[in-house]
Amino acid sequence: MPQPRKSSGIVEGVEQTAALLAGADYNIPPEDFVLYEMHRLIEEDRASFDDAEFRNLIDEGIRAHIQGSHEIRARLAGILRSAELKGGAYLVAMRVVHALEDLEADLCNVAVLVRNYTGYLVWRLENLEESATDEKVTTAADLLFESTGNREAAETALDTLCSISSPVSARVLAHAVSEPLLDEDLETRAFAALKASWPLPRHYMIYSLREHPHEDIPLRWFQLFVEVDELTTADLVLEELRAHGDTRAHFEDLAALMETLHSCRDPELEDKVLDAVNSPSMSASALSLLRKFLEEHRPSGNAVGSSWGQRDRALALNRQYLSAAALFEQGKKEEALQSLENALNVDPNYPFALMLRRVIQAGRP
Repeated sequence: MPQPRKSSGIVEGVEQTAALLAGADYNIPPEDFVLYEMHRLIEEDRASFDDAEFRNLIDEGIRAHIQGSHEIRARLAGILRSAELKGGAYLVAMRVVHALEDLEADLCNVAVLVRNYTGYLVWRLENLEESATDEKVTTAADLLFESTGNREAAETALDTLCSISSPVSARVLAHAVSEPLLDEDLETRAFAALKASWPLPRHYMIYSLREHPHEDIPLRWFQLFVEVDELTTADLVLEELRAHGDTRAHFEDLAALMETLHSCRDPELEDKVLDAVNSPSMSASALSLLRKFLEEHRPSGNAVGSSWGQRDRALALNRQYLSAAALFEQGKKEEALQSLENALNVDPNYPFALMLRRVIQAGRP
């Protein structure tokens, strides 16, 4: 009999933790791709976690709006740390807090956050208002995609799309460069505008690649990933090899993709390729491309000033913060405050450190 009572306490703890986070604003703009896709799936009566595409959308949304935002993660953790909880509710809340505060944790696996975020999306959809800018971009998109053979119409559409920086215009430009729709000079212009809009189209592009629905691999997207130092570039390329390596029709695209990867500054690139060579999921044709890559590859340069260097610095600061949080949870408040000050000397605006300092100064246990 003790086990059911324990399980019941955890369930109640989940409910209390979810209630604390109810009403949290994830600051999602009305034109965000997650809302567009969510609306489509609702219209198709597919808004269920039993639907693989729906769950993938929620996961990508969490990566886009929570995983990558230190401010939102710190705000949510602060709500939970400031609450006076006991028993199962405290245990559940602290598990969520520890996931939020650890930048290496996968938040897509935190049930309370998945539930809260999904509810927020439904609420956000119900409260959307019409956007004049959105309509302007939609008109330009229709003109662009219907302008085959009409250069003047394509130029007019691009003028509009390149002048408006929004998630919608970025998605349209991403689609435009993924297909052979435009004259070479116009495609170059669209690509430059897409790059200038980064990271607005990032999560839409990655989400679009995940299930490999494409007949042709969008090479220009991968060229963009390399040029903007997208952290997951190598992983995305290798996933394309796993998915399409045994398909003869994709071989030329995959070969071109591996050529593009030579310019990637990921410091772990060669190790990732070696791991792929040793993976049983790679086909013989994919292995030939990987081995050719290793024979020809020369590292493209120092990654210190790149996204990977920034990531490493962020992780180092996060580990310093986690040590301070551990001291606080052990009751060593003065030591925790000193450790937080050390972190704030590195980054005076570090959201996690500012949040925990407020919690400690407010006298929370």
